[in-house]
Amino acid sequence: MKTIVGLFDDFQQAQTAVEELMRSGVNRDDINVIANDAEGKLKEYTSTGHEHTAAKGGAGTGAVLGGLAGLAVGVGALVIPGIGPVITAGTIASALASTAAGAGIGAVAGGVLGALVHVGVPEDEAQSYAEGLRRGGTLVTAKVDDTIAPRAQQILQRNNMVDVKQRESMWRQQGWQGYDAKAKPYTSDELRREREQWNQQRGSQQMNQPRGTEQGNMQSNMQANTRGNTQSMPVVEEQLHVGKEEVQRGGVRLTQQTSEKPVEKDVTLRDEKVNVERRPVDRPANEADKNAFQNRTIEVKETAEQPVVNKTARVVEEVNVTKDVQERKQTVKDNVKRTDVNVEPLGQQGGRDFASMEPMYRSDFQSRYGTGKRRYEEYAPAYRYGYDLANDQRYQNQDWNTVEQSARTDWERRGSGSWQDFKDSIRYAWEQARGKR
Repeated sequence: MKTIVGLFDDFQQAQTAVEELMRSGVNRDDINVIANDAEGKLKEYTSTGHEHTAAKGGAGTGAVLGGLAGLAVGVGALVIPGIGPVITAGTIASALASTAAGAGIGAVAGGVLGALVHVGVPEDEAQSYAEGLRRGGTLVTAKVDDTIAPRAQQILQRNNMVDVKQRESMWRQQGWQGYDAKAKPYTSDELRREREQWNQQRGSQQMNQPRGTEQGNMQSNMQANTRGNTQSMPVVEEQLHVGKEEVQRGGVRLTQQTSEKPVEKDVTLRDEKVNVERRPVDRPANEADKNAFQNRTIEVKETAEQPVVNKTARVVEEVNVTKDVQERKQTVKDNVKRTDVNVEPLGQQGGRDFASMEPMYRSDFQSRYGTGKRRYEEYAPAYRYGYDLANDQRYQNQDWNTVEQSARTDWERRGSGSWQDFKDSIRYAWEQARGKR
């Protein structure tokens, strides 16, 4: 397993990175987030369920329903000295809260460096990441399998991850010497000024690059490849690699809800009532009546029926969800760049540089195509290509039949037009530059 770390200036970009990591196969329980909430705006990204006590520090936590794709998070109850209130997600919440007992409920006693090391951040880098957090950033860490570590790192970079080394260099120019847990936390106004200063410096660096990043990189490469009296210029070519990435585009959510409705049912109930009747009688007593001269008791009890309700649960319907998977082919088109190096001899005897030979090429064009609708400007690249071929060290001491196939492949790869339309002009320029005519 490998731990990857990313510092973000923007919480939403960190949130997007977390969601992409989970879609790429990173386990939810292996992802940690800690975000500076000095401005108190991050709670809008969270929606808490039931609250409980985290570790021994008493930090309130909940379940994020939207902001961080369901990670269990703290909702600002942790306060880190030197940083201020933070929102945390993952096991780092417990690592921070476990140090709170000695500093009062909800406060973390200088534990941010230890917490970062606990979740896998290298100890020599933890200070820079802690300082980035102190200056309003959001940290994302994830333990990933070695096989997907490069892809996971690309996900962080794609979502505008901060170059920590470059940021650290700027801090040191301002006098920063390392993370200080005793420092006073930044206010919201100070955090805004920090962002503005960094954006201004970054914009200034971009403006100072000569003619764009690509040219600046080419000059750096030329300097790096200069050794002794030998200078080299690299030929750089982009290659198109097409991969696959799962994206969510729809779906269905089943929600089970319980409802009640009143139900009526008639039932016949029986009630008993004892009636006592006295009536006057005048007749002689018989033997049975004479036995009545003794104490005895007769009890007649009344009974009544009442309704007894029993309820049983029965399954009356099932809702099943299935997914059909279909494969489709899609052609991906894009443009790739390539740098080509043209070799042009300078100061040759007889004036055989391209500028001095171009009148000859114009004359050849006029004799070939002058009566048609074509213009020399359409064929000038072909004459120039033939001239460059003649001066290319790879083709020295080779005849046209040997050169043609390689030249044709290179010409068509450039997308400069059909070889059949331009090959006569290319060959003419090649022969003139080689002195074959």
